[in-house]
Amino acid sequence: LLNAQSITQRTEHQSPSSCPDVEIPGWHYYNHAAVPTTHPHELPDLSPINDNSIWNMTHSHHRPLLAVWTSDYDCKQETQFWYIVKDTPFDISQLKSKRRYEITRGNRYFLVKEFEPSQYPEDIYSIITESYKSYNRINVSVDKNKLFAGLANWRKSYTNVYGAFFRETGTLAGYTLTRRKGSCVGLIVHKTHPDFEKYQASAALINKLLEDHRELLSNGGYICDGHRNIQHLTNFHDYLAKYFMFRRAYCRLHIAYRPGIKPLVKMLYPFRKLLRKFDSFTTIHHVNGVLTLEEISRASKL
Repeated sequence: LLNAQSITQRTEHQSPSSCPDVEIPGWHYYNHAAVPTTHPHELPDLSPINDNSIWNMTHSHHRPLLAVWTSDYDCKQETQFWYIVKDTPFDISQLKSKRRYEITRGNRYFLVKEFEPSQYPEDIYSIITESYKSYNRINVSVDKNKLFAGLANWRKSYTNVYGAFFRETGTLAGYTLTRRKGSCVGLIVHKTHPDFEKYQASAALINKLLEDHRELLSNGGYICDGHRNIQHLTNFHDYLAKYFMFRRAYCRLHIAYRPGIKPLVKMLYPFRKLLRKFDSFTTIHHVNGVLTLEEISRASKL
């Protein structure tokens, strides 16, 4: 939800602002929050937090309600916040036979390669809409025209644009988008059509990603799939850990609130367990996300 890897996960669905935005160097507006553009192992510039200039940021007429960042990356203590990373070359021989078989099955059914997204607009639209249906409590509307118009920019916006093509029909079954900055490769977007998951489309995509970045992983670099999920709960992080030996890199979470917001958080915080019972309501769902972040942040200070 709130880091440099997750920031760009929805850029293909965002519309441009009708007026100039106010930008803060080193920070980005995402989902009502200011988040650093640094990678997990990098410390963000906190001067905009300290001098309160962060609250001058605007994006499409919106201002951030809070700022969120992390510190102490890959600390030895098992904190309540973490990033999911792969920082060693993938060795399939270390897996159990069943998992080796499933990855091999994926490679057998799919050809994974870099591709031109604008040539597969309908397939991509189907993948997005069908994959969103599997997300609990999330009702996402995708503007088809805006999506199609933005596909031409994917090759410029991302370092790698991988597609998994079903060998039998040539259908695009899933895609993975990455962005590399220095020694870190962000796994920005990964989506597969549910109908092709039984053939292990995800396994084929991630295996290709790891193969292509073996040299990076052998020389101190890492691949990051973002941080602990707060609102959009999936089992993908567990999947990466079980099948491809990703691991948790623990860190500490910090939050600063726009003036006037912190008293509201303090007032609602004692009722967070009660509010979770009403999480199906969209507004309460977002409030619960903030209260969960607050809970994690408080634990980081212990």
